[in-house]
Amino acid sequence: MASEKPDTELVYGQNDVPPPGHLILLSLQQGMLLILGTMLPVLLVKEFGGSTEMAIRMVSLTMIISGVGTIIQAVRLRWIGSGYLCPNIGGPSYLALSITAVIQGGLPLMQGMLVFAGIVEMFLSRVVSRLRALFPLIHHQKKIKNLVDPVKTG
Repeated sequence: MASEKPDTELVYGQNDVPPPGHLILLSLQQGMLLILGTMLPVLLVKEFGGSTEMAIRMVSLTMIISGVGTIIQAVRLRWIGSGYLCPNIGGPSYLALSITAVIQGGLPLMQGMLVFAGIVEMFLSRVVSRLRALFPLIHHQKKIKNLVDPVKTG
């Protein structure tokens, strides 16, 4: 078994400022990620035969909601936000379900499904630390890391 050493893989802490070259590359990476997130509403609108104007509106709303979500994530208040600047994008996790919901019951069904899923996620975020007894892998991440570290390459 490997001896316990401090984690030296952390390059930058929460309050550290990377050099300008790294900031430029990280900004480009985040920009590409955000652009990718705007393609999913277009795919959704195309799937149910919506108009080009509807696709433009969906992309605009997605960008606005992503910005609001990022601001909420970045603040650090008592019950909201983590203090980390993590972009909130429309990812592909609900794309297949959204398309199925739109085909089965239209946009209102999809919107209701997403609101319900968001409420469930917000509730689970408050109780996930109490569920560690049910999910021992979360509790024993260091042990798993020690098992996985020897497998690293290059």
